[in-house]
Amino acid sequence: MPRDDSNVIENDTKGGSDTHSVEEEPPCMCPTEFAVRRFSNGTCGCDCFDKERDCLRYKKGKEYFSLKDKWCIKIGKCQPPICEYGKFSQKTGRCPRLNEKSPFF
Repeated sequence: MPRDDSNVIENDTKGGSDTHSVEEEPPCMCPTEFAVRRFSNGTCGCDCFDKERDCLRYKKGKEYFSLKDKWCIKIGKCQPPICEYGKFSQKTGRCPRLNEKSPFF
């Protein structure tokens, strides 16, 4: 099941007034094993935490993504994952492996 951050809401108060303005960022969805990362420029990405072995296997191209996750990425509902050795390949359904690393990456 893809992960999202739709429950994340940032509160923004203006001056000393009693009114509160709630700014909600658009949801960011990631493939199942990946975690949502929000960047300071307002964009988001899908990455692994350091000790998540299963996620790191996907990130290094050692595992293929599920049909559900591949479809989610293909239709643009999920962000493609941040891969260790290049860009996620829709054709292979996984991140590139070390020996497939692009010389331009």
